[in-house]
Amino acid sequence: MQLTPLKVVIAIAWLIAVGALGMYLPATTITGWVAVLGFGLMPAVFMLRAWRQPSETISESIQAETRR
Repeated sequence: MQLTPLKVVIAIAWLIAVGALGMYLPATTITGWVAVLGFGLMPAVFMLRAWRQPSETISESIQAETRR
């Protein structure tokens, strides 16, 4: 799993949004906060693990070789 700044920023923004939603709704019980936590963490973890970077194109590999 390769973390890029874009992935980290999106995951953090998602967690902040879900946390704000939990405060706004308000989640006052333990089960409510567990649901907010699950709804916040599961998509973020899935996104960090499943989002793959596109493979290098032939043009990009040729350009990288000519720079050397």
